[in-house]
Amino acid sequence: MHLILRPIARSAMRAALLLTRRRCSTRCGVARVIRQSVRPRGRRAFTLMEVLVAVTVLAVLTLLIAQITGSVFDAIRISNRAVDAAAQSRLAFDRIGLDLNAMIRRGDTDFAGKATTAPSNDFLLQMIASSPSSDPSPGFQNRGLSLVGYRLAPHSGNEGRPCLVRGARAISWDTVGFMGLDGTGYPVKFTEGSYPVKLADADFDILAPGVFRMVVGYQLYPDNEEVYLADGTKIDNARGQIVYSPPVYGDTAPDNLHPDLTRVSCIIVGIAVLDLNSLKLLNAAGVEALAASFSGVPATNMMPVQKWMADTANLTNLPAALPQPVRSSVRLYQRVYPVTPYGSRE
Repeated sequence: MHLILRPIARSAMRAALLLTRRRCSTRCGVARVIRQSVRPRGRRAFTLMEVLVAVTVLAVLTLLIAQITGSVFDAIRISNRAVDAAAQSRLAFDRIGLDLNAMIRRGDTDFAGKATTAPSNDFLLQMIASSPSSDPSPGFQNRGLSLVGYRLAPHSGNEGRPCLVRGARAISWDTVGFMGLDGTGYPVKFTEGSYPVKLADADFDILAPGVFRMVVGYQLYPDNEEVYLADGTKIDNARGQIVYSPPVYGDTAPDNLHPDLTRVSCIIVGIAVLDLNSLKLLNAAGVEALAASFSGVPATNMMPVQKWMADTANLTNLPAALPQPVRSSVRLYQRVYPVTPYGSRE
């Protein structure tokens, strides 16, 4: 029995050993395959053409972004300059409007107005108004009235550049003769040496440093009556025409020396303005040269801005030495102030 089982046991052991070897070889082969599959392959680098294309695309994108950014900053700069000029014009117009609304309009009170002046001490507007102002004199008692004037003149606070300045001097209770009629039956004029209140240079403050030109016009009352102007012109039918010389009472002295505001429906004020950044590029002589490009008085029935736009439509009319930023920064504004609205005279 023992002899019979021994060969069978040996055969079983050989079979088990063979099976074990096969399993081991299979596992080793799989591991070898796995190790080979996870080995990193060699990486291929960019070619020179690919690098050049990438650099070109990046450069184009950078240039486009730079141009867009520059355009945005230019637009912001232009917008800021426009806002600054508009703010100056609004301040000037509002102040003039307040004084015109407070103007004492009586037959014994003078009014003075000029269409336009070169930068000088000539008054563009002068009036008696119930506008507040102060006087540093000890014991001064303010009557509540002031002599108010506007002019274009050089000012030390603007580095000697001409600009729009406003002056006001309070009238005290003990001041006499600033209202009333002279021997001709007309109001005492501001220009007379005996007039008790005068505006000195110290009474003027800068109203708008960038305003280098101002013009004052008058829209006549819309009726068919004849009108005489201070420059000697006679208009047969007023009909609401726009003129740049104040209407007066007649064509001979003393009638032609005194403005007649009852013949004025509206006062028209036009100004030319530079923003402060552009103004810094000019000295006093440069501002005066620029103002000379806007000289002259508009024709009858022409608004101030209409004339100035026609005069400067060709930029060659501006001074040759004018910096380019200044050429593109001049802005024009105008405003109309009712004085004798239609129907108020009847």
